[in-house]
Amino acid sequence: MPGFEVAPGGRGHYFDSPKGRCFMSGAMPGDECFHSDRFGQINVSKCQDMFSADSELRALTAPLDKGIIRNISAHEFDQTTVNQMTTERRDEPILMIVSGDGLNVVDGTHRLRRRIQDSCTHFSFYLLHPRVLQMARVRLMRQQSDGSWRQDGGLSNEELEREIAKAEAMLDNPSSLGLRRES
Repeated sequence: MPGFEVAPGGRGHYFDSPKGRCFMSGAMPGDECFHSDRFGQINVSKCQDMFSADSELRALTAPLDKGIIRNISAHEFDQTTVNQMTTERRDEPILMIVSGDGLNVVDGTHRLRRRIQDSCTHFSFYLLHPRVLQMARVRLMRQQSDGSWRQDGGLSNEELEREIAKAEAMLDNPSSLGLRRES
């Protein structure tokens, strides 16, 4: 990558693009990231590392109901990836996050698609707390002609905090997410 340079502290990297000098915070080359219309870029690798590091965390299970099937059917996906997926990969838990409008898939759309294709009735998932967005957020900054930096796309800090607050309100009422409290 032209002009590639790791940022001090390893929390991002600089690079040159046709539009000028850029800084990508929150991700390094090789990290898997997901673009969400709602949140911007999310570093999926950081989220997965969080679950790998905590052996106490257990995946949840939910039915593949009509709503999820309809939602997943609306997503674009690579059918070759779905068809070539191993059963082991298909059965890995997906990542979902609570947002102000309910649950959103962060990683695992292809796995869900394969489970639907294989007529599976349930799926496993890890549920991310909305505060994870602060840690997993990826921001692209572009250097301006005056030397200052401006964020290019994604949520501003204020927008992110509002989204997190709405999501935390959803957590106060788990039934609004289609979840039940264990008794």
